[in-house]
Amino acid sequence: MNRSSREAKNPGGEWLTVGQVCAELKISPRTFYRWRAQGTGPRSKRIARGGVRVRRSWLDEWLDEPERGIA
Repeated sequence: MNRSSREAKNPGGEWLTVGQVCAELKISPRTFYRWRAQGTGPRSKRIARGGVRVRRSWLDEWLDEPERGIA
């Protein structure tokens, strides 16, 4: 199954790395992990070997919240 087929079946299902999220938000990884610890950042999921990923749809939802203020 190719990437476009997977995304068509699961829109917003793209998994982003912490680096990708940080680059998009123009924040440091330290800020991301602080937000994650405080429960104020975008929803994320721990994966095997200690990695963390954020689903594209979760990031978009978080950014669309009306009171969202990015430091």
